[in-house]
Amino acid sequence: MKAVEDYDDHDELYNEVNLFHSSILPDLKNNIKCGNSLIDEDYFEQVKLKDSDFSIDYEIEERRRINPFNWEKNFPSIFANNNKGFDVIIGNPPYYSIDDTWGSKDSRLSYVKSKYPEIYNDKTDILFYFFKKAIDISKEHIGFIVSRAFLEAYKANKLRGFISQKKSISQIIDFRNYYIFEGVGITSCITILTNKNDSPAIIRQYIGTKNDSLSLDNFDNFNLLSYPQSYFKEQIWSFADNSTDEIIQKIDSISEPLENILIIGKGMETGLNNVYSKRQHDEIEKWKLKKGSFFIRARNSDIDRYHIANSEEYVIYLENFQSFDNIPTGLKKFMKENENELKARAAYKRGDCEWWKFTWPLHKDYHDRVKIYSPYMAQYNRFALDENNTYLGLTDTTVLFDNEQPEDIKFILGLLNSKLLTFRFRFMSKLKSGGIYEYFWNNISKIPIKRIDLNNQDEKELHDKIVTSVQRIIELKVRQEKEKSEYEKNKLNDLIIDCDNLIDENVFKLYNLTTEEIDFVINSTQ
Repeated sequence: MKAVEDYDDHDELYNEVNLFHSSILPDLKNNIKCGNSLIDEDYFEQVKLKDSDFSIDYEIEERRRINPFNWEKNFPSIFANNNKGFDVIIGNPPYYSIDDTWGSKDSRLSYVKSKYPEIYNDKTDILFYFFKKAIDISKEHIGFIVSRAFLEAYKANKLRGFISQKKSISQIIDFRNYYIFEGVGITSCITILTNKNDSPAIIRQYIGTKNDSLSLDNFDNFNLLSYPQSYFKEQIWSFADNSTDEIIQKIDSISEPLENILIIGKGMETGLNNVYSKRQHDEIEKWKLKKGSFFIRARNSDIDRYHIANSEEYVIYLENFQSFDNIPTGLKKFMKENENELKARAAYKRGDCEWWKFTWPLHKDYHDRVKIYSPYMAQYNRFALDENNTYLGLTDTTVLFDNEQPEDIKFILGLLNSKLLTFRFRFMSKLKSGGIYEYFWNNISKIPIKRIDLNNQDEKELHDKIVTSVQRIIELKVRQEKEKSEYEKNKLNDLIIDCDNLIDENVFKLYNLTTEEIDFVINSTQ
């Protein structure tokens, strides 16, 4: 259409076409190609090696389904004479997980795993492989608009490392919580790569609201940051302005990662929650279960700061029974009724568990210890204590076990729930849509904790003050949950806020923050 837009006289255009026997529009067959960007024709060689029943009909059907694409063959002029590829690659790769969308048994998954070993890292987003392919076939510039998750995702560490080895970051426009694509609940960023150089990367962080009109030309709605290329390695790409970065450095310089202090774990895996959990109290009584063979489930939504709400959902726990015959009669009957489903679990078929037990009772040996629960996903730090082995967390929780550390675990709980470490964690974790962060074991394990010299009177005093305030909040939260009167609940909440503020005050002192830095952290976490 561009070729014919200057023609005002259509008759003149058609006369030229008829005279020279040409078409009105230029031939685009060498420009537009249709195929699978990631899967080459060697896909079939791999399938043949693994499938003894491979047939011509099967290959024809697979070619239709896969539509493999060889870049060098389809764009010979781009790769001829030792050319390294395209000058510029621009794209908007698909938004989905290959594991969830294709399925674990799909042959494309095994192909991608073997074809892209530099990038493959267990469960991954398809955009990872588009980055790799683009780098392979590019001569200089790459510009992608993609899910921003790869900046911070734990499983994207190999991708980040590969990008930083092969290319330089020219610019990243991070839209944070702003949804670029209407109706698509995924936050995005524009990533522009270029050939290796020493120029600093420009980072633009969107700071506008969802009510603002988004324009890349409106620089008032963006934080403008600059990072040296040496910053970009496998670790999380988390971007902070100078004020934030100074506070982060101050926190980290006097701290140890949490994994050096507590035992960091995950919730247990039953393999069939509908059987083991979602049990009611009357069932527990009917089966005459004793303490230790059932727990209240600590669900993601039940875990608040300093308190776990009673979900009134129970989890039956059979790991301490030596044999199935030792289980109480009523529960034994219930388990037999579900035997077929339980034996259908993959872990049982592999021989990894007995048919009536959990598929994976993670950290079973530590379960009777005092522990801290955290939800897997949250908008802010929510850590709660289980002192009496009352609760059991499943796969939507992270669990921190007491490790006989010199500090009181309530001291560590106070730090984890503080405004300061909430602020710090936001630069350590993957930001998802809706302002939700991932509280996975690998992120939580790196939270910087200020250790206490219990022989130092000033530090010991701060430690004890934080422990006292935490204990007070725990007691107030229990009373608040039981209280019927809204007026009394609000009064209790006022007392909780006072204790919370006192904890924050002492944590700021512990980490040696200035008045200006304290104001900055408080404003950043509101």
